[in-house]
Amino acid sequence: MKFISLALAVALSFCATTAPGFANSHEDKRLGFKIYTPKKWASIPISSDEGWIVAKYLSPKPYFFTDKSLGWTYEHKPELAVVAFLSEKYKEDSVVEEKDADGNLKKITFKFTNPYKNYADYLKGTYSGAGFFIAEEVEETVGDYLVTQYLIKVEKGSNGPKRIMTWVYHTPDIDFAVQMECFESAYPKLKKDIQKTLRSFEEIPRTEGTVSKTGVTGGEITFSSKEMTVEERAKDRKSKETVSRETAVESLTEGWEFEEIDPFLILNHTNDKQAKIWAERGTAIFNWCEDRFPYLGKDEYVSKLVLRICEDMDEAIAFSPFRWTSRRPLEVVVYKDDVGVGSWQHMEVNEVLLGHWMRHKNPSLYFDMPNWMKFGLEYIVRYSKPKGKKLELRASDWENMGLREEVKAGTARTPREIFLADEGVLSEENFPYEAAALMRFLLVGAGSKNRLTKGILEDYFTNLQLVIAAIDEEEDGGEKQKEATTEEEEEARFKARQARAKENADRVRDETFAATFGSWSDKDWLQFEKLYFKAIK
Repeated sequence: MKFISLALAVALSFCATTAPGFANSHEDKRLGFKIYTPKKWASIPISSDEGWIVAKYLSPKPYFFTDKSLGWTYEHKPELAVVAFLSEKYKEDSVVEEKDADGNLKKITFKFTNPYKNYADYLKGTYSGAGFFIAEEVEETVGDYLVTQYLIKVEKGSNGPKRIMTWVYHTPDIDFAVQMECFESAYPKLKKDIQKTLRSFEEIPRTEGTVSKTGVTGGEITFSSKEMTVEERAKDRKSKETVSRETAVESLTEGWEFEEIDPFLILNHTNDKQAKIWAERGTAIFNWCEDRFPYLGKDEYVSKLVLRICEDMDEAIAFSPFRWTSRRPLEVVVYKDDVGVGSWQHMEVNEVLLGHWMRHKNPSLYFDMPNWMKFGLEYIVRYSKPKGKKLELRASDWENMGLREEVKAGTARTPREIFLADEGVLSEENFPYEAAALMRFLLVGAGSKNRLTKGILEDYFTNLQLVIAAIDEEEDGGEKQKEATTEEEEEARFKARQARAKENADRVRDETFAATFGSWSDKDWLQFEKLYFKAIK
């Protein structure tokens, strides 16, 4: 239940430009290299937490693969990426300790560079879930360079068999991996461009900036033993906003625009209409959260998010495989969406925005809230619809039909059963909708006005925070265990931690329920059920 703050260090921009006299080329005058890029391939901004990727391009043309056994057709746009592995003389890994006036350790900061030792290590870290294998690996001399040539096949977990061709150019102080990825079936059509790109690498003078700079190929993690005040947290979050903004803007390439529209710092590769649509959605959700839960995290500052609007889904995936829920803690990646507020993408982003607001208001509460509350909040926001700067809560189709039929048949869960639902409900697809129906009933439905149920949510939230705080205090007061000395001992401790986590989750649910409804009678619960089921019918 304890959290650490992740603060990405400022990454340096990579000066990706097309030089006069060299059509379709990428030049990096900081690291000192140039390569050919296929005609009309678009430059993709580099993610702020992937400084080791120094160039990325995406084909304008999609290629398709049809799985004959399933009958499904998948789409993929070929990609070009250049990954830099700096030699030891550029590495800046360090551990910085800060102590208070009494000599007690106050803060530990780890600065780290490229986490991958070489290209083979990079493959394991980025393609481990896709069933890749190295089909060929040979060393050859290409021009003045020693080059390790890889042919990688990805045949599982990648929506179709893919081919990755990579040539790693070994220069005196930097290894440059030039990687081309496409469907296996598309390779014959792309072979000429791929070969031309792989063979085109050339060193050029380093005339802009320096190769080595703090944070250039990595980030920073800070562990702090000091509990920040509300004011200190606000200052820290605003500082991270500045870093996030500067890093994102520096990495923009041709065709991208930057503008600030609350609650976002928008990086746009589409049009002004898309920026307005997404900004209105974010404003509506944040305003709704503030209106409905003014008692959560009072005076806590909610950071502005970087919203990156890509041209299409392929560009969004090329920038970050973690669509919507980006690895960058202050950035959300979306793409041009002509479907509108009912699209899958809008629903997913709704949850991301709710989670961002809740985490900044009270992280312990957000991560430890019982199942019914987590699902209830997420699903009512998921299916919501903005009306100007306000949010309209709408029931899902299943609520309007399936839940109504279950209520009539007498098989729907009662409010008490929803409040006390354990982990077993996670496998039941209808439970999130039941939790959403109860949450909506208490927030804006008949339950928000009835004498018996009015104010239940605020009481529940208050009690929930007290229970979580009490459990945290108990755990902090426990004796520190000695380090495990055998695998068996470590496995036993792991199982104990798992059991303790489940035990704590059960305690949070049961003790919060008891604190909120301890004085209720069976008559009260019967009245609650009748009022709730009547609202659904």
